[in-house]
Amino acid sequence: MQAAAAVGAVVGGLALGVLEALAIRYTSASIAPMLPLLVIIADFFAIFGGAVFALGPVEISLMGYFSQTLAALETWDVLQGLVKGWVFGVLVVLIGVSTGFNVQGGAEGVGRATTRAVVVSICAILIADMAFSFFLNR
Repeated sequence: MQAAAAVGAVVGGLALGVLEALAIRYTSASIAPMLPLLVIIADFFAIFGGAVFALGPVEISLMGYFSQTLAALETWDVLQGLVKGWVFGVLVVLIGVSTGFNVQGGAEGVGRATTRAVVVSICAILIADMAFSFFLNR
């Protein structure tokens, strides 16, 4: 939860007042995830990891693996992954930032807020993924 720690450290160090005095919007300047790009990169590495596994214990040729993967891949799968990645990223950012803005108690408070943000984010992602699975796989 880098967002919670970063925002908590900024709040604790009174740097937000400086940013506001300079008329810098710190919420947009400090947190700008590139979620669709990250999802596409993760998808690429997942397909590559599957190819490595297919070559090893499963003993499938590389051409066979890629032809079967591309045949099974549908546009809806990619769109669903992009939407889920965006929702999960927004959840993590919102939880991290809201937790970071409520930090009190110096470095110890930042540590507690970071731990809290991680736990709440994991729970939120699990619940959101269950909702996605329920509604999108009917």
